[in-house]
Amino acid sequence: MLAGANDHGHGWARGGAVAMLILTSISLMAGVANHAATFAPADLAAGIVLWVASLFAAGLILSPPANRHCDMRRTGATMPHSRRP
Repeated sequence: MLAGANDHGHGWARGGAVAMLILTSISLMAGVANHAATFAPADLAAGIVLWVASLFAAGLILSPPANRHCDMRRTGATMPHSRRP
C-alpha cells in the first residue's frame, strides 16, 4: 500500500515509511530491553530482519532519485527515457 501510494506521488506514503521504521525500531528496542535474546531468539531474529527491511525501504524512498520521481509524478511530467545505443 505504501509503495503504490508513493509511486502515485502521495507525500503521506513517505511519512508512513518513516513511521514504520520508527515503530519497528521502538519495538525492537523494547524486545532487547526485555531480554528477548534469552527468551525468544527467533522473535528477535525476525524483528531484526523486519527492521533491516524497513531501514532499506525508508532509505530508498527518501533517496534523491525517489525525490525526483515523486516531484515529476506530482507535476505530471514524464520520466526521461534512457538512451540505448
